[in-house]
Amino acid sequence: MKKYTIISLFFYFSLFSQNGLIGNGFGSNDWSTTDCFSASAGNSRILTTTSNGTGDRHFRLVDCWNDQWDQWSPVSNIDTQLLYNNSYDGSNFNGNSTSGAFYVSANSSYNYVFKTREGDQSTVGLILFEVQGFIRSVLSVNNTSVVSPGNDYTVTATLDGALSTGQGIYLRYTDDSWANSTIVAMSGSSTTYAANIPSSVNTSGSSISYYVFTSGDGLTITHSDADFYTINYDNNSNNNYSYSVPDYGQVYVYLSDYGSDAGLADQYLALMGASEVNTEVTPPAVTAYTTNTSSPFYKFKSGEIGSSSISLAAPGTSATLLASGSGSDLDSVLEELGPITANDTGQIIIVFPAGSDMTFPTSIQEVFNNTPGGAVPQMNVDNYGWYIESGILHSITLDTPHLGFNEWYVFGRKSQSAIGSEFRIRLIPANGSALGIESDELITNFKAVYQNDGVVLVGDFMLDDKVEIYDIMGRLTQTHTISGNHSVIINKDELATGVYLAKINRNGNSKTIKFIIN
Repeated sequence: MKKYTIISLFFYFSLFSQNGLIGNGFGSNDWSTTDCFSASAGNSRILTTTSNGTGDRHFRLVDCWNDQWDQWSPVSNIDTQLLYNNSYDGSNFNGNSTSGAFYVSANSSYNYVFKTREGDQSTVGLILFEVQGFIRSVLSVNNTSVVSPGNDYTVTATLDGALSTGQGIYLRYTDDSWANSTIVAMSGSSTTYAANIPSSVNTSGSSISYYVFTSGDGLTITHSDADFYTINYDNNSNNNYSYSVPDYGQVYVYLSDYGSDAGLADQYLALMGASEVNTEVTPPAVTAYTTNTSSPFYKFKSGEIGSSSISLAAPGTSATLLASGSGSDLDSVLEELGPITANDTGQIIIVFPAGSDMTFPTSIQEVFNNTPGGAVPQMNVDNYGWYIESGILHSITLDTPHLGFNEWYVFGRKSQSAIGSEFRIRLIPANGSALGIESDELITNFKAVYQNDGVVLVGDFMLDDKVEIYDIMGRLTQTHTISGNHSVIINKDELATGVYLAKINRNGNSKTIKFIIN
């Protein structure tokens, strides 16, 4: 039993070994009393003291554990001067020796900080800081919970007073749970100092931890020396400060020239490549695919999400990537993409990850009805004004994750858009309101009715409304002025076969729809 106790005590003191200082230069001012260091950051030890006079001040290091009081003198066995802010390792110490002493040039009005690592003469090390005034402490450090990907984050620290010459303040941060870390000097004045965690570190999905500490000034401090060099610190009560960088994934906007208006309207799922869909979940999940391995759904599922051009089933058809972006909200991403350049007729497809931190709708609607979670698609083609478009949303599960996400959402227009030069597309929350001017100044019931002999444009017309007809190249082909509450009739022999846009002008406001002459 006694043997067990002795072993246990030895282990305890060895694990928490510390060092001390002896001499007439600092502390107790004699060569018989040891001033033991206190616990500091990590496995380091610290002694903050003043010199016993001005000029050369002498000392040795001492074992201060296990009733051992061995002194460590210079390895040369003669008095040796040390420099402030310099690190000295075990090779500079002669263990269990009183031959010679270390000394520094000191000032009795300054403060001095001795730092060692825990250990014996061979591993302990020593660094000494001279602070020409008060030794300042960190009172507070700012913190946030989330930082957007690709942005700098500024860390600000408040001290209990202005730094004196000899003391500096540093930011230490990591993105790999302290396997590695970066230390940068903070700049400022008075009691406020700041430094950036750069955008290159704040990548999607990262978790960043950091804290602030003081040390000597003007130093370059490595990851392995951070604790050893620390005078004092604020690490959030040993929890460190931290924030996460959301992973918003990536939004892709495609234009597909596969299919037709009629096919997308009547056989959307078959054209996209789905044979079975689970409608009990929102959005409906594709659970089985058609035999058409060149359909959009199948191509996305098999690993071509993000490709610049995806070959589709019909000869010469493809889905072309027009734009991509990332952000906290899907509609905001689409808004920031701005005008998307295109000159073609095709189906707009938007693909985005379901499991990201991005906010996105789970259902598509074609009216604004205050339904939460849904979105209304709106497009502005060739700057002719915003109008609601039909569309539908499905989820697919990829064979292999893309950007780390297994499940992706696919929004597809249920018709084709004739684009002369550019378009904008938005998915506006259904509990919001339509883009553009919402008043009686705009016609809200404007549509094309197809007849055998042509197209009839109907709406809530007012006297003197102007209806202009443009071809796909943006050329004005016809102008109609409303003289009463009636329709605009366009005979098919008046226009060549193709896609046209009808634009209403009313008191400087406008609304545009598309129609086709077959």
